[in-house]
Amino acid sequence: MKFSELIACVPGIRSGNLGRRGSRPVAEIRGLTPRLDNVRAGMAFFVLPEESRTNPQVAHAAFARGASLLVCGPELAVPAGLTTIRVSDPTAALATAAAAFQAFPADRLTLIAVTGNAHLRRGVGT
Repeated sequence: MKFSELIACVPGIRSGNLGRRGSRPVAEIRGLTPRLDNVRAGMAFFVLPEESRTNPQVAHAAFARGASLLVCGPELAVPAGLTTIRVSDPTAALATAAAAFQAFPADRLTLIAVTGNAHLRRGVGT
C-alpha cells in the first residue's frame, strides 16, 4: 500500500512528521501491526493505548525493528525525525487502515440475516 493511500484513510490525524524517516521518503507500507514482536522492515506500527502505557520506549523499539511508520496517540513521546502520525484514536485508525490495506473485504461480502419467528422459537426448548 502506498504511504499516501494509508494517510488518506486514517481517521483522526492530528499531527505528525509525515513522509520521512530521517531523510528517506516513505513510499510503500508492506504491512500493519499493533504487536511489537511482529514488526518487520517497511511495516506501519500502531501503538495502541495499553502498549504506550506499559512500554514507554515502544517507539524506539519499533523503529529499531525496521518499522517505516509509527501511528500513535498524542501522548506518546517519539524521537524527532521518525515518521509518525498522531491520531486521536489509534485503535480506530488501525481498524480503518487494516480494512483499506486489504482493499475493504467487507464490501465484497454478502450479508444474510436470519430472524426468529414463531415456528423457530417453538422448536427450542419445547
